[in-house]
Amino acid sequence: MASAAAPAKWPSASALLALVALVLVYAPPQLIDLLAYDRQAILSGQWWRLWSGHLVHYSAWHALVDVAMLLLCGCVLEPLIGTRRLCLSLSCSAPLMAIALMSGVPALAHYRGLSGLVVMMATMTLIALWRGAQLPRHWLVLLTALLLLKTGCEALGISTGSNSLPPGIRVMWQAHVLGVALGLLEAALNSRLTRPTRAERS
Repeated sequence: MASAAAPAKWPSASALLALVALVLVYAPPQLIDLLAYDRQAILSGQWWRLWSGHLVHYSAWHALVDVAMLLLCGCVLEPLIGTRRLCLSLSCSAPLMAIALMSGVPALAHYRGLSGLVVMMATMTLIALWRGAQLPRHWLVLLTALLLLKTGCEALGISTGSNSLPPGIRVMWQAHVLGVALGLLEAALNSRLTRPTRAERS
């Protein structure tokens, strides 16, 4: 059977990602504009924005809320699946999410924030806890229902009272839906890769 990734002793990748996002809050506006998701700039060849657009935010409060949720998920998820797997998931999912937004939401000119990746991590966390029986199943079902309810309310334009965006900036619910989808995809791929072959089971 394929060996599982060594569990992380502490969430180093999550902490580093959170630190970078917080530091960038105080970056010069010109640098933030250079890093943010900008559809036309990406189409012109500025590919780094597929990754860096997730790291910059519209305000300090926006960043703090995203970072708090990132650390909450990371403290649970990273020790369960390992730092290497989490880094691989984030580095692959960040551009995939940005490309999907470019394809599926062509009217979206600008985007900033970690929330899409945080939703992906939350989905991965719930799946990892379910597989490892780390929490009673009824609690996991409730948490999953709350995540899906929040995402559904955002898609319908119903306020959940948790919007940290400045006035005039709307929640990009499509990124949150993509986060759920990418979290499910990552879990499915990992399950397939770690599934023992017939020879290994015998």
